[in-house]
Amino acid sequence: MKARFVVGPPGTGKTHKWIVKRYKKLLKEYGPENIILLSHTNEAVRQLLTAVMKIKDAEGKTLEEKGHDEDFFEDRICTLHHYCKHKLMRREVFTEKNNKDFNNLCRENTGFRLSKEKTIKKHPFFKFMTHSRGNGKTIKEYWYDENTEPQEYYPYNVDLLINLNGTYENYKRKHGLYDFADMINEFNLIHSNKENPNSKESTIEALIIDEAQDSNVPQMVAIGKMAK
Repeated sequence: MKARFVVGPPGTGKTHKWIVKRYKKLLKEYGPENIILLSHTNEAVRQLLTAVMKIKDAEGKTLEEKGHDEDFFEDRICTLHHYCKHKLMRREVFTEKNNKDFNNLCRENTGFRLSKEKTIKKHPFFKFMTHSRGNGKTIKEYWYDENTEPQEYYPYNVDLLINLNGTYENYKRKHGLYDFADMINEFNLIHSNKENPNSKESTIEALIIDEAQDSNVPQMVAIGKMAK
């Protein structure tokens, strides 16, 4: 396939229009049950799902009219995290939308209270863990990386981050929780460990990734496993 360049400012629908056109072309070879379309945000998924359900076949019927409703596409047109979660045990997600878990964790270990921030995304510990895991590095590897700015995670140092991460992992295991990074990492583990009884090869026949360049290191590994 030749490279295509579509010119237009942000928000004009360049990517989505191309993706929907590609999806429609794939329908000539694969059924909608065999096409997986993944994006990074729920809003992007919603827009793509709406557009795909309106695609018409040779008889002029849309996919929605042919009985392919939102439930049908739930695990076929979704976020990358949702797809990986769908393949794993269904557990509760540790997220800032559920402040109860975050507050309980802080109460159980005062180290998490060193920050005045009350949301997970802005909390220095969670910010650091997101960055290190997103770059596919351990805590020490990322802390001592030449591109890391330790002051961004003040007042934490590498030793405190390691200790708090142990507390965080124990808390998740104790309460049956996992976070968004766990979804990707466990998916990769299941699909890479041949000795694991749950290990499996990808059965996807056609895979489309929206904004693939925004994927971090573990996400690109997961995409590579899906694309086998």
